[in-house]
Amino acid sequence: MWTLKRFLTPYKSAAIIAPLLMVLEVTMDLLQPKLMSSIVDNGVLAGNLPHIVTTGLIMLLVALVGWVGGAGCTLYSSKAAVGYGTDLRQELFDHIQTFSFRNLDTFQEGSLITRLTSDITQMQTFVQMLLRMFIRSPMLIIGSIIMAFTISVKLALILIATVPVLFMILFILIKASYPLFASVQSKLDQVNAVLQENLAGIRVVKAFARARLEKKRFKQSNEDYTSTAVKAWRIVTLNAPVLSLMPNATIVAVLWFGGFQVVGGDIAAGDLIAFINYVTVVLSSLTSIGMMMMSSLAPRCLLPGSTRCYIHSQIFNREPITPGKYSHCRLSGIRTHTNRLPSPHTQAVKWSSETYPSVMTENMHLPVLI
Repeated sequence: MWTLKRFLTPYKSAAIIAPLLMVLEVTMDLLQPKLMSSIVDNGVLAGNLPHIVTTGLIMLLVALVGWVGGAGCTLYSSKAAVGYGTDLRQELFDHIQTFSFRNLDTFQEGSLITRLTSDITQMQTFVQMLLRMFIRSPMLIIGSIIMAFTISVKLALILIATVPVLFMILFILIKASYPLFASVQSKLDQVNAVLQENLAGIRVVKAFARARLEKKRFKQSNEDYTSTAVKAWRIVTLNAPVLSLMPNATIVAVLWFGGFQVVGGDIAAGDLIAFINYVTVVLSSLTSIGMMMMSSLAPRCLLPGSTRCYIHSQIFNREPITPGKYSHCRLSGIRTHTNRLPSPHTQAVKWSSETYPSVMTENMHLPVLI
């Protein structure tokens, strides 16, 4: 991915503005639980209606500012991501056009089609997530943990103990599913290759009555792809229930120990509500990061040997192979005519080669028009 960051350079301004607007949105989101706590403690429990109205209007204003930041972040991140994908796809296509036949023999047509279409689309989506969710979620986690410590240090320790467990679960799931998704991508390349060969040679297939054989080939490739994809996504489906169990268990623990603190007068009821909101934000952000990382495995991203690395190392770094010695055939007996039209007469042209003594043992004479 980082080897292809040069395609994001023309959209540097949009790539910088988008995270800044996301910072604005995250800041507004972190203020909401504190304002809610103020409404509960100083408004509802105290019976102070003007405070409830005033704080509620402030919450609406904060939400509006956050909405502006989120909308602006979406706009600029989409501009940068779409431009990145467009430029990358165009340069990749232009580079493939420079390949010789010997270059193209090293690639499957289906693999090149996959690189130019679905993989670059996935990379474009990943860039947009990188500018939005991968900025939003870490900032929400850090900000919520800081705000949780300002409310209650004892309750914040429960949250601190939960976060490493979630990270460990995510690491195990990603490590188990990555090899399967790499296999899924190769199976998809094979499906595209069989389909492209069938469509390109459809006249030959019909002429030699090979439709049944081609159907069998495609069915086998499709079934291989399906079975491998099912195995990979079975592991991914474990992500949701496991990551849902941990936040719910953490909230139960916070309510249990926080209830005793409220009864003992250590914290206010509104602070406990705000703390639960911060816990929910932290754990939901971790869950969203896990889901994004799991979904990004489909194009083999984020890890060494990924599709992005494949595009750079296997395609962009592949130089066109010149004809080499295969074109070093010497022509003898050729007459050049610069100032007159070609003669309608036929003259023999002698071909000889010093590079193929086993193939060309004597001069070859081909009749041509000169």
